[in-house]
Amino acid sequence: MIWDDVRYFLAVAREGSIRRAAVALGVNHSTVSRRIRQLEGRYGARLFDPLPSGFSLTPVGEDVLELARDIELDMSMLAERMAGRDVEISGSVRISIGDNFVPKLAPLLARMRATYPGMQIQVAVSNHVTDLVNREADIALRVSNLEPEPMAGQRIATMAMAAYASRRYLARNRGLLELSAFDWIGWDESWTNEHTRWMQQAIPKQNISCRVNSPAAMYEMTRAGAGVAHLLCYVGDADADLVRIIPEVSEFSAGLWLLTHPELRNTARIRAAMEFIEQDLAKEIDRIEGRSPGPARSRPAPDPHMPIR
Repeated sequence: MIWDDVRYFLAVAREGSIRRAAVALGVNHSTVSRRIRQLEGRYGARLFDPLPSGFSLTPVGEDVLELARDIELDMSMLAERMAGRDVEISGSVRISIGDNFVPKLAPLLARMRATYPGMQIQVAVSNHVTDLVNREADIALRVSNLEPEPMAGQRIATMAMAAYASRRYLARNRGLLELSAFDWIGWDESWTNEHTRWMQQAIPKQNISCRVNSPAAMYEMTRAGAGVAHLLCYVGDADADLVRIIPEVSEFSAGLWLLTHPELRNTARIRAAMEFIEQDLAKEIDRIEGRSPGPARSRPAPDPHMPIR
């Protein structure tokens, strides 16, 4: 298997679509389709199952995906060592991340600094994509179902969400069976999204125990036992004090975008930082997408009289 085979396979696996993979690779749709057919024919193994919505990995494809990611990382390291002799990655990189990402991404950014000693990393804590438009940040990680225009970048994962409560809260409320009977932590009037509209319809006003204006505050209030909240699985599943009140991820899951300003995308230090972040987060893709609950165990689902989204 040559490196190009791995690139085409990874693009289809990540994008879930031949057409989107072609866009990501900058080639024709027919080229991607032909390369995947050739790859499967060469080894006599089916890697993808066609679905109405796109392509899904077969069990063989899932096994190959893990190895393909390792190959990609090795190729990236090889390129860095070859190019790094002549072009030093240095300079300031200002990275904007949401407040609830800070504890999770701090180790990643520390590893990036160790890899590129000449890079000075600045962390800007914000939940607004306008930071890039106003050139207040070089790179941003944002959660959204809409492609943030006119920024340059890509959707690198789906940030799964689920409904969580602390163990102490559930211990105090063992008898609750309906989701609408729980205390819920909601957003204040500065936030308008699918979640706030759902809560207005599904949860009685008297059962909204508190309202917050940041994801970090929602996480901390949930940990403190103030009620149930929708949290990112990447954050909630890593916390042994939190439990998913139902096992499934919610419909409020959204894309994770790695973005930069179009004028900066070909800058060496920006490219290096974005590639490092994407490859590092790929190692935790199962937790990001809600498939690896970790220390947080789901309790049996309540018997709701309404769907929890």
